[in-house]
Amino acid sequence: MDLTVGRRPLQDAGWSSFVAGHGSALPFHHPSWAATLAECYGYDAFCVTVDDGAGRIVAGLPVLEVRRRRGPRRWVSLPFTDHCPPLATEGFGAQLVPLLDGARRRFGVDRLEVRGVLRGPGVHPDG
Repeated sequence: MDLTVGRRPLQDAGWSSFVAGHGSALPFHHPSWAATLAECYGYDAFCVTVDDGAGRIVAGLPVLEVRRRRGPRRWVSLPFTDHCPPLATEGFGAQLVPLLDGARRRFGVDRLEVRGVLRGPGVHPDG
């Protein structure tokens, strides 16, 4: 399967539709939650999505880019949120970790933090 990973604006219609139609979506996946956090704390908010060859989202997560003074860039899904795992279509799983890590590196981000369970090479559980 031909897959691409990229950043989409929170209000992207494709992301909103994907979240609305996904059975495991939580209120935290909705664009309004990340937008509220971004506005309150001054972070850049967006979605990282994996798209198939036809441009349909097959996986993704809302992200805030967190930067501390003189600190490294981090993508967090989502700060101040108890649980916000990536959403994925049925049968899409093992490929997610390397794709997200590749996007992180391509955008020059030092770390990706996910508030949910991820399995795969390079995953380091916190706690």
